[in-house]
Amino acid sequence: MTAKILGWRLGLARAIGAVLFIVVTGLVMSIIFRKDDAARTKEAIAETGSGRRTANHRHGTGRLRLHRCLEFGTNSARW
Repeated sequence: MTAKILGWRLGLARAIGAVLFIVVTGLVMSIIFRKDDAARTKEAIAETGSGRRTANHRHGTGRLRLHRCLEFGTNSARW
């Protein structure tokens, strides 16, 4: 929309700015939450022995549920 109204240069600048903002935000969040993730990993290892299978299983199950919600939610929409 910005490119149509204000020109392709401003549209391109907006797109590049959005991507840079996302990258910077992701890096800042990874720095902030690094210690918290390390503590959770140590707790998971202590609870299960290795922790690797349990953590991957939880992540895979959550991803599967999210995928199903998105799949069925968009299938009912009429485009």
